[in-house]
Amino acid sequence: MRQIAKGDTTQATGLDHFAIVLPNPGALGAAHKHINQVATVVNRFKNGYSKGFEVVDPEGNGIEFIIDEAIEQFHEADSYNWQDEDTKTIKAEELERHVDKDYSGVPSGSSVGHVQFRIRDLAATEQYLVSGLGFQIKPAAAKDQIFLAAGDYHHHIGITLRVDAKLPVATPTSLGLDYVNFVVPSAGGLDAIIANLNEQGISDYQYDEAHHYLMIAGPNQLTLWFTVA
Repeated sequence: MRQIAKGDTTQATGLDHFAIVLPNPGALGAAHKHINQVATVVNRFKNGYSKGFEVVDPEGNGIEFIIDEAIEQFHEADSYNWQDEDTKTIKAEELERHVDKDYSGVPSGSSVGHVQFRIRDLAATEQYLVSGLGFQIKPAAAKDQIFLAAGDYHHHIGITLRVDAKLPVATPTSLGLDYVNFVVPSAGGLDAIIANLNEQGISDYQYDEAHHYLMIAGPNQLTLWFTVA
């Protein structure tokens, strides 16, 4: 987190929400039981591959807590529906069914599953993330969204198009997202990203070859960092 003395609260391009993937249904239930007592849960949901709930922090950032049934610890790869984006509302009881202990904070084994951005130019952002950075398009729930992923995951990045093309681009004083860091498995993988950016004629990035560090912002000033594991 980075505190901004006089943050701009005007909604701009940037973070819509991010998802914390919890390691099992018991952890999800315990998180919901605790958070429901101290904050307002704005949504409880499930679809073909995940289940969870969402809260909104004091500065308007959405935070989802989910379990992801599309990963190996829950099911084999062919036992869930990758394309089932039909999201349904569920009750608190369904989330808390497997609670076996009190919540004591985000447990070990949790991770950030995806981030969802607000943008104003869907085509330009898709070109930058797909053609330039090599993310793959995945099935999405609505026509004003694009889901993108590396490999077989359902989505690491979600993009929502705001119909208002006048949505301002985020500035250094905008509240919300500062950057997202992606960790690639090797220096060779990072070199491949750089080579592809150059091939696509995308040059507005910063690359520290000595420390294997890439920073790029793209058409909506959504700052992405790529580092080596």
